[in-house]
Amino acid sequence: GGNLDLAAAYGCEVWCSAHDLERVPGAKRGLSDGEKSSFSGFEWETWAIPGHTLGQVAFHFPEARSLFVGDTLFSMGCGRLFEGTPEQMHASLLRLTSAPPDTLLHVGHEYTLRNAEFAESVEPGNYEIRKRAERARKLGRVVPSSTVADELRSNPFLRLSSPEIRHHLGCAPEVPDVEVFARLREMRNTF
Repeated sequence: GGNLDLAAAYGCEVWCSAHDLERVPGAKRGLSDGEKSSFSGFEWETWAIPGHTLGQVAFHFPEARSLFVGDTLFSMGCGRLFEGTPEQMHASLLRLTSAPPDTLLHVGHEYTLRNAEFAESVEPGNYEIRKRAERARKLGRVVPSSTVADELRSNPFLRLSSPEIRHHLGCAPEVPDVEVFARLREMRNTF
């Protein structure tokens, strides 16, 4: 919502996904999956990660061990499906977590406290969730970036094979992960 003001104040260009070029105010350049560029001496690559929206992109800075994930992945959560399908979002989450385990994840919004409550409700036996939830409660409203490894241990949307989560959802072991994901996302929508 502040693209035009930021571009005017800092003399910068607004870049977005090629898919969203016509609908993002002030956008000057559309980026495609796999496109590489540089910023302030760091090389980065654009990753298409549809699900939240069809044009959602992430920016991976491998040398800086950083991944800007927009509204697809959150600390102990994931984005709502506004335009994409469960299959797209599930595939995008898998892509994001293919980055090295020590990669810092920079999210679009801070929802850690609420996501921690949900994660605890669907996998109460997970010590990593409890540990991260306690830390988030102590820190309050702003929680530092997590890593891929942190999320793989405590984010229910990345732990679809967890027997505890599957039991909570009434999903047998043979239910495909994407169906477990869809049920979990629907449950989170009304949590």
